[in-house]
Amino acid sequence: MQYFYDYFDTFWEMTLLMHGYIIFGLIVAGVMREFISDDYIKKNLGGRGLWPSVKASLLGLPLPLCSCSVIPLAASLKKSGAGKGAVTSFFISTPMTGADSIIATYCVFGWVITLFRVVSASLAAIFAGFVTDLIYKDEPDETADLTEGCGCSSSCCETIEPAKASLADRIKNIFRYAFVDLLGDLAYPLLLGLFMAAFITMIISPDMVSSDAGVVSGYLIAFAAGIPLYVCSISAIPVAMSLLIAGFSPGAAFVFLAAAPATNMVALNVVRNMLGKRGLVIYLVSIVFFTLIFALGTDFLYFRTGLSFTDFAGEEESFSGLFNLTAGLFLLAVIWVTAKQKLFRKSPEPETSCCS
Repeated sequence: MQYFYDYFDTFWEMTLLMHGYIIFGLIVAGVMREFISDDYIKKNLGGRGLWPSVKASLLGLPLPLCSCSVIPLAASLKKSGAGKGAVTSFFISTPMTGADSIIATYCVFGWVITLFRVVSASLAAIFAGFVTDLIYKDEPDETADLTEGCGCSSSCCETIEPAKASLADRIKNIFRYAFVDLLGDLAYPLLLGLFMAAFITMIISPDMVSSDAGVVSGYLIAFAAGIPLYVCSISAIPVAMSLLIAGFSPGAAFVFLAAAPATNMVALNVVRNMLGKRGLVIYLVSIVFFTLIFALGTDFLYFRTGLSFTDFAGEEESFSGLFNLTAGLFLLAVIWVTAKQKLFRKSPEPETSCCS
């Protein structure tokens, strides 16, 4: 009984650590969704070469889409004339980061980890896109249905034509997208991420991974853990935090934080169908290589320069106990309601969303 008490106490601490940042990030994502149209994105990703890959990477970075919800948009990009390189670049940078996860990463880990996460995602996306265009330069683009077998049917997977609306309507749309559509897609993986984070913190002690071998094996464990798990860029944060608390190096936590959202089985299967085996190899090598480079850089800053984790983290907000309690309960309540609606639909849909 004491174990369960300690477990849920740890779970609650994880929730309190992130609640304010997640809520704020969701609102920012809603604002972006309301004022940046999909048509604007598609018009800027045409052509081949380095520059389209750079634009695709930069445009994909702030978008709050998971590795599955980005698939229909990637499909529409291909049909609109975007090259395979630009689509690959967009497909990497988008799930690895997002406005919500960037804000939450900064608030939990600080500006260094946040900067490394954004830069590593950008470089991996640009490199993969450029190499993909080189390999497939003599092959015509195909307008294959990338959503086949994915089952994305949630609102975050749809391309919505924005209509002119009043300020009040826009505010409603922002909060509806943030706390109904987007959180509806994030609820289950986020809740699972919090449960996993609490579990990892409970079962792994620091002395299990405190040796030099533990640093190396920590990278491998972090990479391996992300493949079978479906985590979005924001739900990876509590798991990465739990790895750090459990004694893994900051670099190992960074590996999971950066790579896991883009290397799950759903994403890998879609990339293989979209770009073939060669494209999948480019996709994986790009993510693994740049993630390892910045993970080593993270550990170098941490171990060699004498920085402590508090030097990485941002300043803590002085939230009152009542605010912490209210916001934490609010976030859990909304997550539970949306996750319950996803898992227990009264009328089954033709296809089940894989975004949650």
